[in-house]
Amino acid sequence: VCLLALSLAPAALAGGTQPYIMDNAGILSSTESYTLEKEAENIAQRYGVGVYILTVNDYSLIDARGAYEAAYSFYHSRSLGAGADRNGAILLLSLNERDFAHFYYGEESEYAFSKYAQAQIEEVFLDNFASDGWFGGFSDYLSACGEYLALAAEGHPVRRSPALYIGISCAAALLIAFLVCTALKAKMKSVYVQARADNYASGSLRLARQTDRFTH
Repeated sequence: VCLLALSLAPAALAGGTQPYIMDNAGILSSTESYTLEKEAENIAQRYGVGVYILTVNDYSLIDARGAYEAAYSFYHSRSLGAGADRNGAILLLSLNERDFAHFYYGEESEYAFSKYAQAQIEEVFLDNFASDGWFGGFSDYLSACGEYLALAAEGHPVRRSPALYIGISCAAALLIAFLVCTALKAKMKSVYVQARADNYASGSLRLARQTDRFTH
């Protein structure tokens, strides 16, 4: 096992670049770290977005404000990301608090990972984390990131379905129309059909000309 770990470590740091998998909490085996590293490396090479995983025992050692702030600070302090624009994503897991956060940076990354997409990605790995399935959760996270980046590359980034908004808009329009019609109907209650015109003709009506014409 020791020989395997020594042989895999240089691969993760090939070329002196920052590794994608940084297991500072030591919750992954060397084989698991290598497997995740290769998967993250393939994503970066294919889509130009670096996807990182960081485990720590206490996120407050990076930034005491919170797990998200720690992920943000770590990402920028290490100048993570792919390309000149440093497009990337990072998932931070803090073991002591069992807290996590994921942060996305760069135009391409933000295009692929909208707020809705981020919420969907959480559902992919949180079930694993609930049972301490760290490797499975990280693997699912990388797979989801690769899938979402592939869709974005095709011009179809993951977005919330507009059907819900359309339904709400239609329902609101119908409700407004109903209220308007109800109000108009209420104002028409005093209107009824007159059989005679007595109320419209005064006794002082005088005709300027009267003519009787025999026809039959």
